[in-house]
Amino acid sequence: MTGRDVYFIVSGMLGYDPTPTLNGANEIMAKNTVTAINRVLDDLTDKQTHIKKLNDEITEDKGLKDALIYGVAMFLALIDGDAVKQSAYCAIYNAKRKRYKSTVTSVKDVMPR
Repeated sequence: MTGRDVYFIVSGMLGYDPTPTLNGANEIMAKNTVTAINRVLDDLTDKQTHIKKLNDEITEDKGLKDALIYGVAMFLALIDGDAVKQSAYCAIYNAKRKRYKSTVTSVKDVMPR
């Protein structure tokens, strides 16, 4: 799955026309999408998994990708000022985040020494 795929799915969920961004005409939306993807990846994983542009590949498992889509939708709705959609996608993202985080099999020591 690429950042472009995530944007295409999320734009449909939010009711946006993805054509201007996918054709390079809406650079601000592309940057907002990349930033939202990176924020959600930071939240869900301990790895520094970042993308630089929408064509970059996101190589993670299915549970993360499922939560990623709703997290990106939440952030883009927040950026757009749509409180109703943001609230709805926030609730869904938190549920999917909780399910994904509960399946993590490793424990990281974060206590200061």
